[in-house]
Amino acid sequence: MVAGIGIGAMVGRMAPGGCVDVEQRFELPPLPSREVVLYTAQRDTQAQALIRALSADIPAD
Repeated sequence: MVAGIGIGAMVGRMAPGGCVDVEQRFELPPLPSREVVLYTAQRDTQAQALIRALSADIPAD
């Protein structure tokens, strides 16, 4: 049976509209920090520009 619901961990600002934050309701622990890795096998200028643009918004430690 499929209920059409799901649970996932994500950054709040990235959640699609209509998602409900249940962290406090279910007393969930905070998630640990994780590294972010961007990779592409594409070497064309558009792919490289996309990687640079995405990288610009990821804070460095």
